[in-house]
Amino acid sequence: MSSDWKKSLPLWATLFRMFAVPVIVVLMMWEPPHWNWITAFVFIAASISDWLDGYWARKYDAESDMGRLLDPIADKFLVSSVLILLIPLQRIEAVLVLLLLNRDILINGLRSFA
Repeated sequence: MSSDWKKSLPLWATLFRMFAVPVIVVLMMWEPPHWNWITAFVFIAASISDWLDGYWARKYDAESDMGRLLDPIADKFLVSSVLILLIPLQRIEAVLVLLLLNRDILINGLRSFA
């Protein structure tokens, strides 16, 4: 049996994280009954997929150019979308979101420079 499917696990975890973002956005905007719990569950599952992505990539030596490109994008997409949507829900102050997002941009810029 081929282990090719193991090498694709990290990419599938990253894609899951990217597709979880619209689900989270819809849940946060629609606010169905118990939406806090449902949204939290989807966000936690997406966050765990970030850890699994790295774990599987190292374990199965499955790092790829596509994964290196998409993984940080998926992370930023997930976190920034949720932070921004928490502002109109009055769960977080806009200034704090600005600080967090600007810090993230600064660190990425410094990493790119280094």
